[in-house]
Amino acid sequence: MHEASVSRLAKEKVYLAVKDDAKQCELSLQWALSFIPPQKSLVVVFVNKPVTVIPDEVLGAPVKASMLHEKIVSSYSKNARNKIENSLRESLQNFKVEAKILIIDKHHVAPALVEIVKKRKITTLVMGAKSRNDWKSKTAIALEKQADPSCNILYLHDGILISSRHQRANVFAVKKNGMSLGGCHFSGSSNTTTNHQNLGRTHWKHMSSWPAVLEYIVSILNTLRTRLMQSQACDGFTREGLLEAAEKPLRRLFTVASVVCVHQVRKSPEMLFSVLNMYTSLTDATPALWDVFYTDSISRDAEGLLAKLKDSATEIVKELRSLVQNYSSRRAVQEQDGGIMSLTAYLMRYIRLLTKHKSSLDTMLGHGHTDHLLTVEVIINPTARLLLELIADLDSVLEKQTESFSSRELQCLFLMNNTHFVLQEVKRSDVRLMVGSMWIGKRQDRFKKHMKGYLSASWGPVISNLETAKGMTPSKRLKTNVLNFLHSSPTPVQNFSWSFDETCQTQMSRKVPSPVLREELRGEILALLTGAYHAYLERVKNPVKGNAADFKLEWKSKINELFEG
Repeated sequence: MHEASVSRLAKEKVYLAVKDDAKQCELSLQWALSFIPPQKSLVVVFVNKPVTVIPDEVLGAPVKASMLHEKIVSSYSKNARNKIENSLRESLQNFKVEAKILIIDKHHVAPALVEIVKKRKITTLVMGAKSRNDWKSKTAIALEKQADPSCNILYLHDGILISSRHQRANVFAVKKNGMSLGGCHFSGSSNTTTNHQNLGRTHWKHMSSWPAVLEYIVSILNTLRTRLMQSQACDGFTREGLLEAAEKPLRRLFTVASVVCVHQVRKSPEMLFSVLNMYTSLTDATPALWDVFYTDSISRDAEGLLAKLKDSATEIVKELRSLVQNYSSRRAVQEQDGGIMSLTAYLMRYIRLLTKHKSSLDTMLGHGHTDHLLTVEVIINPTARLLLELIADLDSVLEKQTESFSSRELQCLFLMNNTHFVLQEVKRSDVRLMVGSMWIGKRQDRFKKHMKGYLSASWGPVISNLETAKGMTPSKRLKTNVLNFLHSSPTPVQNFSWSFDETCQTQMSRKVPSPVLREELRGEILALLTGAYHAYLERVKNPVKGNAADFKLEWKSKINELFEG
């Protein structure tokens, strides 16, 4: 793997996967230039497939690489790789896009992208789609199934965004007549669109740059103020001139933020992070504004805007909790596969992002809103309380969702999958530091309870066929065996075998997205069956044909086909 750097500093990165198609690459770069926020850095990814054939322009005729000397193949591969890198550099320079170039040497695109998503913990991956009406290429389908759920995958066609993974995964969205979560309509969440609300939506498009603009203005103010303190005038620039020059852009900046805070558009859950970024930057800037505008209304306006941002954040959190509490997944009801609910994946990613704003959230949520908003009866910081409340809301939704499922085993599998996902998301992020080891321990116990419930509901009936002889006296068992022989009744082993095959057929449609959990569950099933069969043989006086070891490989082969969905 090789990485060529074109400098750009940022905390969070967006990865743009491109192919050997100059036109599509240019269109994708144009999209990136227009829509990727300036505070996020861009990495252009190219999967370079190893050379298998040397084209005719080199040797006069196509020749398989395996038939040529290693030096020839290596030289050609190196030159081809350099051409790709130079072409990407040229495209970046032509469009004045600052980015890093990441070239991965792999035979197949999908495994290569899945690997870097996992290795680099990528949260946003952008890639191309062949058709404007269909993003489902083989590579895209493989990524959707295998890439970490926290990674949002955006699909472009001819430089236009046509679909995204988290959008289809039921992210919150504002619709014309109401707010929608995962295709479930919430009437009354927002009213008919007004001109003021349209104004608010327009302003939201610029909110990502709001903190940077404020920081820039404040840095200029601080520089000029320092120079003015050293002399009465700085190149003819006085303190009055400084106030006059800074007042207009600051008032415009505050007006934009106030409009967004006031109108109903503020209730969209994703907007919380813009509000938090604005609040943090304004809090940091307030001391400097007081130093410069200590007798001016600008300083008082800054304090007033902080209060509005607090109220706006509180409203967004209330709306978020309301949407979660009233959520219903049509997909989970229709597919009945026991997989991870889209709300679970969305909400855990949302929670992980919230932890990055702990300081601001603690201040904003701890400002007179704990009685009705945060109800956990433990003395912890407001952000931790909010996270626990959101997870508790999710638990209630999951339990309610199981009421529409057709069987007990499907209910347990669904709860097991979602509980495991939440647990893993907490463990591998800073959320674990906020919820504490005791909460994690209780969550682990809940997960084990759901797994045990699934095993009992789905595989308990299978092994019950081997327990018919349990507790029988030898004489009664002999009488039963004779009757079974005379009337050609199936033996417990036959019933066990038939029941096992039938259960495997049913469980074939079930889904366990986590590879680790999938293997663990398969192991638990095999251990349960093997133990029951061995116990049956110990109880039966007359030996049956075959033992547990003889059938274990057959059982394992069938069990290993389960839970792929």
